Amino acid sequence: MDILNQIIVSKKSEVEIAKQNFPLEKIQKRVLSMSQKSSYLSKKSDLQLIAEIKRKSPSKGIIRSQFEPVTIAKEFVSGGASCLSVLTDEPFFGGSLEVLKKIRKEVGVPILRKDFIIDPYQIYETKLVGANLILLLAHVLGEGLGGFLKLSLELGLQPLIEVHDLVELEMVLSILDKLESSEFPILIGVNNRNLRTFEVNLQNCIDLKSQIPDKYFAVAESGLQTIKDLEVVRKVAFDGVLIGEGLAKNPELIDYFKHSS
Repeated sequence: MDILNQIIVSKKSEVEIAKQNFPLEKIQKRVLSMSQKSSYLSKKSDLQLIAEIKRKSPSKGIIRSQFEPVTIAKEFVSGGASCLSVLTDEPFFGGSLEVLKKIRKEVGVPILRKDFIIDPYQIYETKLVGANLILLLAHVLGEGLGGFLKLSLELGLQPLIEVHDLVELEMVLSILDKLESSEFPILIGVNNRNLRTFEVNLQNCIDLKSQIPDKYFAVAESGLQTIKDLEVVRKVAFDGVLIGEGLAKNPELIDYFKHSS
């Protein structure tokens, strides 16, 4: 069984336990009583940073041995991050919803909940903990993506739809064409990491960028380690980059966005 399948099996079990502890009807009632006002990412003339707060990964092991998420979040925001990506998967990435809630109390920028969303329950959960954006994986959801997108938009969550190849991108664009317009741009992220092997190829996002219509917020994900990498994706007109491991290894990358903001 590859890593992705292991994660999905684990996630299904995790969601069922969450439903037992806090049933869907209760979480729906709580969410629907909340204000729908939120903050979002909008397209700008320059490259924007979605800075990821990640303790570990299946491919790299421990990324941050000294893991103080709130401190890291504040440093990213003061450094020029337009948005924070917070891993909430615990077994494989060392995150949690509690980490996201703590960060939400301390920073004002939009927060992306980064997890493996496989059940509508998790969309309500995402809204409840204070996230503004939600990650939806085209590879995992397939044609079911449309329903997850619709619910996310109804709850005021800005979707970041992740694709890995042209087949997935074409499927996503077909689904998006059937949706009504939203009050914020939908993000399409191109992940340079193969979710099954976890190998990375930066050329992947470069090849796909021209196929993403300008009305969407295009994000380059994974494998961005140097200033040269940032210049490459900036040149092909990505709207943003999502960087996690790169910021942990090369903290000076944040200066690139401080100077360009």
